[in-house]
Amino acid sequence: MKRGLALGFSIFAAIFLSGCIDVEYKLLVDAQDGAELRYTVVMNSLAMGIQSFGADSQDFMKRTEESARERGYAISPVAREKATGFEATKKIQGLSKVLGAGEDPFGPISEEIPINPGKDLKVWKGLFETEYRLDTVIDLRGSNQGIPLPKDNSASPPPDETTKSPEAVLRDLTSAFGKNMRVTFILGLPGKNAISNASSTSNEGSLMTWILSPGAENPIQASLSVPNRRTIALAGFLGAMLFLALAALAIILIRRKP
Repeated sequence: MKRGLALGFSIFAAIFLSGCIDVEYKLLVDAQDGAELRYTVVMNSLAMGIQSFGADSQDFMKRTEESARERGYAISPVAREKATGFEATKKIQGLSKVLGAGEDPFGPISEEIPINPGKDLKVWKGLFETEYRLDTVIDLRGSNQGIPLPKDNSASPPPDETTKSPEAVLRDLTSAFGKNMRVTFILGLPGKNAISNASSTSNEGSLMTWILSPGAENPIQASLSVPNRRTIALAGFLGAMLFLALAALAIILIRRKP
C-alpha cells in the first residue's frame, strides 16, 4: 500500500511539478540608444493549489513581484492555461551612457532567480558604427535556494523499514524543484546577423534566444556592429562637395593661366 502511494506521488511530481516555474527574460535594445526589459514569471496553478506548496508558493511569487516593483518595473498579471504569475516591464533611455557610467539599470529578478545579463552589455558608439557586445555568465547554480518545496511531515521510519513515506518521496523528487525551472533569455539587437552562441536566432539574426539550464552556469555571448548610416551618408555628401569644390577650383586656376 505504501509503495503504491509512493509511486502515485512520484508520478504526480514528475508530471506536474517538474518545470512548474516558467521564466522568460527579454532584453530588447533599439537603435535610438534605448532598451526595454520585459520578463515574466509564472507558476503552475496545480502546484500552487497543493496544500504543502500553497502558502510558500504564494509567498515566493509575492516576493518576486515586490522585488520588481522596488526596482521601478511596471507590473501586470499574467494568466495562462494552468499557470498564473506576472509580467514586469521597464524602459531605459540613454542606455550607452547609463552602462558606461557603471550603473545597473536592470537588477536581478530576485535572490532565487538571479538573472541579470543586461548589466554586462557593452555599447560603443563610434563615428561610423555602433558596437554591441554581451559576454557574461548567467549563474543559476543556486536557483533552487528559496524555491518553495513541500513540507515533509512524516515521522522517521523504523530502522528496519526502508520504504519511504509518500510525503518523503515527494520531497525527495522535488528537492531539485528550482533546477527544473524553464528559463529562457531573449536578446534583441538593432541590426542583422549578430554573432552569438544562442540556442536559436530569428528576425535575420537580430533576435537571439538562449534556453538556460537551472542549476548550472550558462555562458552568454553576442556581438553586433551596426553602421551609422546617417554619419556615413553625411561624410559621403561632404566628401562629394569637397571633391566638386576642388575640381571647380582647379578648373578656374587652369583657365586663368596665360
